[in-house]
Amino acid sequence: MIYSVREAVRGSFQHHEKANVTVSLTGVPIGLRPEKNIFVSCDTETYSGHHILSPGGEGRVFRANKGPILVPLGDGDSSIVAAARGIALAQTLGTEVIFWHTTWKNVHEKSADPRKHVYPTAEAILSEAEQMGRAANVTREACRVECAETVVESIIRVALRSGTSLVVMPRGKRKKYGAYADRVRARNCPVPLLILAREKS
Repeated sequence: MIYSVREAVRGSFQHHEKANVTVSLTGVPIGLRPEKNIFVSCDTETYSGHHILSPGGEGRVFRANKGPILVPLGDGDSSIVAAARGIALAQTLGTEVIFWHTTWKNVHEKSADPRKHVYPTAEAILSEAEQMGRAANVTREACRVECAETVVESIIRVALRSGTSLVVMPRGKRKKYGAYADRVRARNCPVPLLILAREKS
C-alpha cells in the first residue's frame, strides 16, 4: 500500500524519477519544513500550514496534459506570493502561466473593457505579477480580467476553458474557512489545485 501511494505521487510529476517523495499515511511527518515541501491531500484545511496539492481527481499532473498554470490574482500581497510560486513551477516544468483576476463592475466606469473596472489596489498587484511573468519569460499575455458576480465559479470556468493543468492559489491570512482557495476546493474543482501554506499574521 505504501509503495502504491509513493508511485502515485511520483507519477504526478513530469520528472517523477527526480521527485524526492516522503510518504506518510498518518499525517505530516515530524520535521517536515512547510516552505520546502508540497503535501498531497484532499484535506486542505487540516494541513493549512503546508502547501497542499489537491489532485482534483487527476491521476497525473503535467503528464498527459502539459497545460498552463493558472494563478488567480486578488488585491493582496498573498497574490504576489502565489505568482512567484506559479512562475517558479512553470520554469521548472517548462510550461506557461496565465494570470486571472475577477472584478465587479464599477458603476462609474463607462468602458466595456474589464481591466478598466479593476480597483487601484488590485491593479498594482496585476501589474507587478505581469512584470514578474515577463521577466521570467513564462507569460504570453497580460492578466486576463473578467467582470463577474461569483469569483469561485469564474476561476473554475477559466481553468477548464484554458486547458489548465494546475491552479495555484494562496490562503492569505484568513483564519476561518471561507478563503477563496478553500471555496474553490469545496466546489470540487476538477483541475489539480495547489493551495499555498497559510501566511503568518
